[in-house]
Amino acid sequence: MKKGDLVKRVRFGIENVPGKRAEKALAESRQWWSDPAVVVRGPYEAVRPETTSGGQQYSKVYRAIDVFYHGQLMSSLPADDFNRI
Repeated sequence: MKKGDLVKRVRFGIENVPGKRAEKALAESRQWWSDPAVVVRGPYEAVRPETTSGGQQYSKVYRAIDVFYHGQLMSSLPADDFNRI
């Protein structure tokens, strides 16, 4: 992926969460992300704070992109959640 590429979101981070609410949220996310987005920056390295199940905090480094979608600039989205089209 590089600047100017069209991408489509394929992962939403809630696929493995059980329950009706998660299923509904996943369906709504898939519907909202049904159109392609344009990469405006990336890929680059980003850092996100995470917490372990024991309550310890750590920083997670991941590959990120910025996309323009439905008139909005969205920053630091995980590049692994998108496929180039």
